[in-house]
Amino acid sequence: MHRKILVGSSAFFNEIEGFQPKDRDYVILVSNPVGFTYARQTSFSDKYCLFEWKKMSVDEFIKHTLDTKLPMTAGKFLIPEFNKQIGFTITDLKRLEPVFERIDKKHTYEKIIFDAYIENNDFVLTDDQLAAAYTSYTTARTSK
Repeated sequence: MHRKILVGSSAFFNEIEGFQPKDRDYVILVSNPVGFTYARQTSFSDKYCLFEWKKMSVDEFIKHTLDTKLPMTAGKFLIPEFNKQIGFTITDLKRLEPVFERIDKKHTYEKIIFDAYIENNDFVLTDDQLAAAYTSYTTARTSK
């Protein structure tokens, strides 16, 4: 059985009073994917998405993320549990800076988290860093 890992905004803001996610996203690593090469997304209603990713080496994950040029694929590397499963380090995260530099406005909270991890040299956030990320998250969703 594959372990589901909570990713996206819910992974960071779930415990914050007033947080109302539009959905919950999960990632699982698949050793022998069937029906996809690198990744597959399945939506279960509009409240739950599952992202299946082929289990790869850290270098393969980084190369794929840089080559696809899709900033949204980088968010999973902000999740300590995911990183632990693949052996991903802060040094590895630094290699993805070009992707986080191109993140869209609704996901600038991820760039704030990325910068905090680099500053802290660890996959942890201070309360102030989490608050800054949450402010970015809510601002991007309330401004038109």
